[in-house]
Amino acid sequence: MNNIYNNYQKLLKIKHHNYFLLIVIITLISVFISYISNYKIYDKFNTYGVYKNGAIILNVEMEYSDTLFENNILKINKKEVDYEIVSLSDLLFDKNINYQEVILKTKETYQENKILNLTFYYNKEKIFKKIINLVKE
Repeated sequence: MNNIYNNYQKLLKIKHHNYFLLIVIITLISVFISYISNYKIYDKFNTYGVYKNGAIILNVEMEYSDTLFENNILKINKKEVDYEIVSLSDLLFDKNINYQEVILKTKETYQENKILNLTFYYNKEKIFKKIINLVKE
């Protein structure tokens, strides 16, 4: 018991006159939180399309068909491009999946009948707002 008391007395005698490390840690945490609170992210969906006759033809599920009209960002093979919707088909059904055939025009040209990796970025929001929306669901 005496040994514990001596250790406690030694701990009390340590002088904490330098709070530099604590200030640095608090500053780094506050900078990190402020950066994260202002950082904006997108929702995205990925699909594939075929380049034919100067246009990109792709099938889009009904869940994402409205997002094409919102002037969102489109990346084709990881390169950001501007696009214009040329036509949109009626509702099609295949194996219990509802989709629409969409024809897009871009300023870029590709090899005929080439399969392209298309990623649409939409719904830009701050991270905290997205987290709050996820918790609410």
